[in-house]
Order: sequence, then structure tokens, then C-alpha cells
Amino acid sequence: MISLARALPLLLAPAALSNTVADYRFAPEEGSEVTIEFRQVFQVELVDMTLSFNGEEIDISEMGVPEFQLLDEEELSFRDTFVTVGDDRPAVVHRAFDELTKMSTQSGSSPDGEEHSTEDPGESELEGTTVVFTWDADEEEYVPTFLEEDGDED
Repeated sequence: MISLARALPLLLAPAALSNTVADYRFAPEEGSEVTIEFRQVFQVELVDMTLSFNGEEIDISEMGVPEFQLLDEEELSFRDTFVTVGDDRPAVVHRAFDELTKMSTQSGSSPDGEEHSTEDPGESELEGTTVVFTWDADEEEYVPTFLEEDGDED
């Protein structure tokens, strides 16, 4: 006798196979808008250290281990407006870059207590601009241009 746990996948298999990848498609309505928000945090901390010279490990117990931390934070927020929709894909998309920020902070101290800290803010010239992506059927790619004239094409 087949147990229910072993038979369940066999019972559900026809339903899983009835939908193929071709059954799913991305088809937004003209004028619809989607907001994408992304936040990434990357943190590194030195917890232990070894030192070797010419393949020989050096005893650093008297020197002490320095402290070191690295923190990178990124936040991205942009809106896509589907201005014109073609048969297979959006034909014209306006992407408004609302927030593009990055902050990199490095801090630490030496074993003798000397502390240091640096901050490096990242900036993007795209923040506050809108880029228009227009589908080029001949080249089979989107061509980006700025909605306003003040954007840097590079």
C-alpha cells in the first residue's frame, strides 16, 4: 500500500505540469506604475588576526589585535511608468530615480588605542532624474534618453 506522503506528489504532478513558462507573461497596462525599493547592508568586522612572515607564524599576543569595522549601506528607490505597451513588452517606460544613496563607513582602533573613522558618501547624478527607455525592435534593445535635457548621456 502506498502511503499518503508518497502518493501526494503523484496526485499534484498533473496540476504542476499544466502551467508552463509560456503561460506566464509580463503585461502591464498602459499608464500603470510600479515602485521598486532596494536596501542593502554589508557589514564586516575583524574578530581575529594571524600574522606570518616567510611562512612562519608570528606570535602577536603581545601586540594585540586591532579593531576594524566596515559598513556599507545602499538605498535605491525608483518608479517605472509604462507609458506605451507593445505586443510582447512595454514599448516606452519612464524610470524616475527617486533615491540613490550609499554610505561607506570605516572605523577602527589600533591596539594602543588610537582611533580612526572615515565616511565616504556615494552620490549618483541619476537621483532626481527620469530616464525614458524606448524599445528599438530593429536592434532588439531599449534605448535610454533623458526626459529632460539636463541629464548627462554618459
